[in-house]
Amino acid sequence: MRSLWGIPKDADSTNEKVSVFVKIKNPVPGTEMRLPTYKDLLGQWVLMFKNEPRSSKLEFVDSKHVIRKTSTTALELDYVADFTKQPITIDFYINNNLINQSYILFNSKDDIRLENFDPGKRKDHFTAFGQNYGYKREKPL
Repeated sequence: MRSLWGIPKDADSTNEKVSVFVKIKNPVPGTEMRLPTYKDLLGQWVLMFKNEPRSSKLEFVDSKHVIRKTSTTALELDYVADFTKQPITIDFYINNNLINQSYILFNSKDDIRLENFDPGKRKDHFTAFGQNYGYKREKPL
């Protein structure tokens, strides 16, 4: 029986008893890895710049509609998100016309990173010097 190192490949175990122990890892409840879903995105998110909230907000109403708010306007958009990809792809539409393609990355349940691209110009990853924006959850839906 070996406890700190493995059994050699050429060891003859036909005449001797061999014990094999396997460590079973039980994760702490609530700490399992999982992909985000629409439920994680729902609610109002405020744009942060240098840890200060700005007047720009995104309010994800349901799995298809978002309201983009600024200090002077509120614009209702449709969106389609693919949560099976990392980073999450999300496309924004007005009257079935694609106006923006983006990536969303969840840093935590209340902190996301959004990068916008012009239609048809989305890259395959986040970029360092792009239209990157950090949002904090202001209130859940």
